[in-house]
Amino acid sequence: PHCELAGVKDDNCTHMTCERCCGRWCYFCGKKEEDLDDDDEYPNLSEHNNEWESNINHCPMYLYKVHVFDNRWPADDGDSLEFFHRCQILRNLYDILESIGEESLDELNDRFGIIDACGYSIDDIKNEENRILIKYT
Repeated sequence: PHCELAGVKDDNCTHMTCERCCGRWCYFCGKKEEDLDDDDEYPNLSEHNNEWESNINHCPMYLYKVHVFDNRWPADDGDSLEFFHRCQILRNLYDILESIGEESLDELNDRFGIIDACGYSIDDIKNEENRILIKYT
């Protein structure tokens, strides 16, 4: 988010630090540390993880812990990361669907096979449950 260098999530926490510019951000929500919604005058990633189970503006520190709160999530860290990426992809595809409309997306798919090749169907993209990162009940 700071210098546009792409990062790769590992099996550790959701705190990310850029190797180039040392900028810090939350992998889960993508917000820069300085843009976090915290009451503190000096927001930090650790505070951002507090009470994530009840505060939709906060994020979990570890993806594998979400399954305790939301049973759609796997308990394994690697599988949790895959589930997270699936939700993010479907959210991004839905944003495109909303932006250009279903007819235009169908035309692009007919011409280039972009949806057929991505592994998700239009129904997957339209299904709101697939785009919810954490179910707060």
